[in-house]
Amino acid sequence: MKPAYVVDSSVFASIIVKDEFHEKALRFIMDNAKRGLVTVDIAVVETANALWKHVYLLKRIPEDTAVDDAWIEYEIRRRGYKIAYVPDAVVY
Repeated sequence: MKPAYVVDSSVFASIIVKDEFHEKALRFIMDNAKRGLVTVDIAVVETANALWKHVYLLKRIPEDTAVDDAWIEYEIRRRGYKIAYVPDAVVY
């Protein structure tokens, strides 16, 4: 199956942080998960960086609830999504 969308890490961060785009981002993922979604290989790191920003710079998330990239990957897998490395993927 050819992926329908390439998902930016800001979508994942929005879902985790539950910002003003949370519902729209979550609905996008849920509505399109079966059609095929992919992301870039550094999305987990970018998402962790966004969470760091929300904790330490914006002070929107309490420090004791911060998560790391290992937690993000665990959460993705726990929700039934797969993470796969596709070295020959072409993204425009």
